[in-house]
Amino acid sequence: MLRSVVPSSIGRLLILAAAASGLALGLNSSDSRADQPEKPKTIAKEDLRYEGKDFDEWRSYLRTELKPERRAEAMRALGAFGVKGYAKDATVTILEAIRDVDIEDKQGEDYPVAQAAATALARMGPESLPAILEELAHGPSNSRHLAINLLHIRDCKDARGKKVLMGVLNDKDLYIREHAFAILYWQASDEERECQILVPALITSLESNDEGEFKLTEHLLKEVERGRSKVFPLLIRATKHVDSRVRRCAIERLAEVCPDRKQLNGFVINALDDEDKSVRETGRKYLQTLGPDASDAVPVLIAELKKKMKDANDKPKKEPARRQTLIPSWNGPFSNGDYDSETAEIVESLGKLGPSAKEAVPVLSLLAKNEKDTELGRTVQAALEEIT
Repeated sequence: MLRSVVPSSIGRLLILAAAASGLALGLNSSDSRADQPEKPKTIAKEDLRYEGKDFDEWRSYLRTELKPERRAEAMRALGAFGVKGYAKDATVTILEAIRDVDIEDKQGEDYPVAQAAATALARMGPESLPAILEELAHGPSNSRHLAINLLHIRDCKDARGKKVLMGVLNDKDLYIREHAFAILYWQASDEERECQILVPALITSLESNDEGEFKLTEHLLKEVERGRSKVFPLLIRATKHVDSRVRRCAIERLAEVCPDRKQLNGFVINALDDEDKSVRETGRKYLQTLGPDASDAVPVLIAELKKKMKDANDKPKKEPARRQTLIPSWNGPFSNGDYDSETAEIVESLGKLGPSAKEAVPVLSLLAKNEKDTELGRTVQAALEEIT
């Protein structure tokens, strides 16, 4: 469609064209005005076009078009308008359109639409931030996930940004909580990180029964540093969590940050009696690093070892499998009884405690006698040498 142009513009264009072709048109070639570059005319945003359509036409097109490829093109068009003065309106329109699109389904026919939306919104300037925060606070799941991702590349240190992100730290959506914590934590000062961000995030995570919660809880626990007194009680609380992975992670973190070795002994000793094998293994690992200072653990380890011996004796004996080989076995079998590798770990832990584990000598001597010429027997003998 032809558009009318004001005469003064036509005249200016003719003069410039004539000067470029060497025609005087009544102007002296030495005229100073001919040597000065013409300032570009500012174009009103209402006059902008993308493939011949203005902003309102593309907005309407996006809202009514059903074909994914064309919707994606509309997203790209709105993105182009967004960097030319339409950031606020373009952001609102794109977020509205993405609400019914599964942005995580990479195999879905609408995934190109989601990609185009993310690319378009990423180009927007700071004028888009209020609409993104509003969508995060009140939008449906799909658009909220896109909004929280966009905030990774936005400065959210102002009051509005912090308020919205703090508000979703206890959100029921795990994905939102994970990203909100990451954004807040790395943009916050050291003084803010513990009380304002880490504590509320960890409280919500420990109270959640979401199956996928463990990764976030583990990440939060690993952020606990020595001297953070307000987080320390939550770390202790995590040692009693229903999820054994959380309990194990809490013990590992306590071993790093607990300032009181005697207090740490108590947590480690409790872990030795845990129902989960991995938690017990973690407890023994850090018990060995404490050495003689962990003498209070000796009765617990002895009880565990006696239980292993009883269980092994109670199990029906199996006939050893006959094996024909030309190469003799110099190491011998692991065990004459039905012991598992955890038995050897218990024995090694007692040995690391040194003379403070003398109380364990009788039961270790009995096990050494029964397990002569086996790998377990040699482990027991080495532990006895360390103790005596």
